[in-house]
Amino acid sequence: MYYYAGQLKGLTLFRYNPLGKFLIVIIILATVTEVVQLWVPARSFNPMDWVSNVSGVILGLIVMYFFRRKEVTSIR
Repeated sequence: MYYYAGQLKGLTLFRYNPLGKFLIVIIILATVTEVVQLWVPARSFNPMDWVSNVSGVILGLIVMYFFRRKEVTSIR
């Protein structure tokens, strides 16, 4: 939702293909946070946590798609 809010305000992180690059950054961030847990004594790496993170990103994309679609149809 932060990406969508930024788009509404005209803020972008990247000039070309901002959504694709943003998704790559978010997936890398999800991976890094899971891998870092290998060195934290009270935590452990769990592949299902990573799958949950990526699923959340995909769900966010779907929600954003429907918000944009609703926006386009309300303008017409």
